[in-house]
Amino acid sequence: MPDEIRVTVDDESRLDEFEARFDETMTQVVISLTERVATQAQRNAPRDTGVFAGSIQPLIEQPAPLTISGFVVSSVAYAGVIEGVDEEGNEVEFGRRPGARFPPVGKIRLWVERKIGVDQIRARAGKTARTDEQLIDETAFLVGRKIARQGIRPTRPIGNAFRANESLIRSEIEKAITRIFE
Repeated sequence: MPDEIRVTVDDESRLDEFEARFDETMTQVVISLTERVATQAQRNAPRDTGVFAGSIQPLIEQPAPLTISGFVVSSVAYAGVIEGVDEEGNEVEFGRRPGARFPPVGKIRLWVERKIGVDQIRARAGKTARTDEQLIDETAFLVGRKIARQGIRPTRPIGNAFRANESLIRSEIEKAITRIFE
């Protein structure tokens, strides 16, 4: 899919009318499409605390006349890990690559408490003299070690939502262009 669509107007006699019609029509289409992609990405986002899913939002920019850009973004610091993109926005194989530094144990510890829970950890550990806190710490360390060794594969909820809607996006933009020129 092209990154942009360009329209060249040879007859400038009705250009002011064209610009207003373009802005009115295309803005609504881009808003609708980005909201659709954002909603689907939120539905498919991994769940832990819900912060990532809640941070996914559409963003519309109009940097110049006859130019409208629509984005679906997340403002959380770890969005690149979930989406599997580098600093330039290019997709990469791993959200967090194998062999990277050890992940923050405090965050993993909270995840272990929420997702696994001390009861399940204790049931797997059997009868030990270790406290619940020790068991959670040990489990968090093991999870962190696995992440450091194997990395984290991205789930790409935003990228996948865009790809799932790519033909609809293309179709709706083409329809809007046709309406603008009518």
